[in-house]
Amino acid sequence: IYFLECLKIPSGAERINRISEIALWIAKEYAPEDTKLHNLILDAAKLSLVGRLVLPERNISEIPTQDGYLKNDRMEKIPIFSKEIFSFFRGYEDVADAVIHIYENYDGSGLPDKLEKGNIPLASRILRVVIDFDDWYNQKKFETNKIFQTIEQEMRRIYDFRVVVLLDQYLAYKASTLKVPSERPIEAEELGNGVTLARNIITESGMKIAVAGTLLTAESVEKIQTIIKTDPVIGKIYIKV
Repeated sequence: IYFLECLKIPSGAERINRISEIALWIAKEYAPEDTKLHNLILDAAKLSLVGRLVLPERNISEIPTQDGYLKNDRMEKIPIFSKEIFSFFRGYEDVADAVIHIYENYDGSGLPDKLEKGNIPLASRILRVVIDFDDWYNQKKFETNKIFQTIEQEMRRIYDFRVVVLLDQYLAYKASTLKVPSERPIEAEELGNGVTLARNIITESGMKIAVAGTLLTAESVEKIQTIIKTDPVIGKIYIKV
C-alpha cells in the first residue's frame, strides 16, 4: 500500500517522509515515554494517505477538507476506503484505527464516526494536524507562518490544542537549527526585561499567557513566571535572536 501511495500520489514519498518526521517529533513531545505511540505514529504515518487512492487522478492532489470538513462526496470516501483497505489485513488494528479516524473533528463533527476530544485516537489527532498542515504546505503557495495561523484558529473545534501548540514548537525547533537562526529556546528563569518572544507561550491548561512579538518588561516576566509555577508551559519558550 505504501508503494502505491508513493506512485499514485504526487510527491507521495516526499510527503509521507515529511508527515512522519513532524508527527513523530510531536508524539515524542506529547508523550515522551510512550514508545508504543511513537511506533504507532511511524506505521500510521506511512499509510496515512491511503484513503486518497480512491480518488480520481484529477482530484488526488486537492486539499480534501474545507472549513474542517471533507468537502464533498468524493472526499468523504477517504475514511471509508481506508477502512475497506485495512479490513484485508490482520495485525494492523491500531494502525487502522489511527488512519480511519484522521478526519474526526475535535468537537465531534467529523467523519466517519463523529468521535470527539479524547475519544479520537491520539495518533489520529496528531496526524490530522500534521496532514492538514502538509496539505497546505504542499501547495507551495503559502508561507509556513500563515498556514500555522490558519490551523491555530481552529484549536478545539477541529484540532487538539496541545497538538497544535506542539506543531508550533516543531516549527520553532526547525527555525532554531538554521545556520543563521532567528529564534532560540530559553528556560523560564532566563526571561528578562527587553527580551522579545518569538512564539506564543501556552500552558498545559491551554491558557495563552503571552503572544509572539511581545517585548517583555519586568512586570510581564514576573507574571509569566508566577503562572507557570502551577500551570507549566507546553514545550519551550522561544525568543528572537
